[in-house]
Amino acid sequence: NQQGNIIEANYFDTNKQATLRNNNFSRIRLAYDHRGNRISEHYFDTSYQPKLHKQGYAYQKIHYDNRNNPIEWQYFGLKDEPIVNLYGYARITAEYDSQDKLVGSAYFDDRNNFIKGKGSLDKK
Repeated sequence: NQQGNIIEANYFDTNKQATLRNNNFSRIRLAYDHRGNRISEHYFDTSYQPKLHKQGYAYQKIHYDNRNNPIEWQYFGLKDEPIVNLYGYARITAEYDSQDKLVGSAYFDDRNNFIKGKGSLDKK
């Protein structure tokens, strides 16, 4: 893109055929906000159909605060539904202090039920 960020990558074998890489996808599309923060990653198979990443999701969205700290990660399946990834959660939230130090995090399942947390976000 105009900011110098990679917005798409495709993987090919030595015969120039689309191939799955070790994370179980052949193509990745990336999107960025106006500040250059990566806000989404979508994964595709060799036919350019949505594909689950090795970690169990077809795409993720990332949200940032006004200081460019990532404050939320959301994981989605092939039908745009929230999905639990390989690590057991579908959404993470993060909280930072005034010095941009991570001070809390919370993990949620695909129904937005709290799973676990650390710091001030515990049990939110």
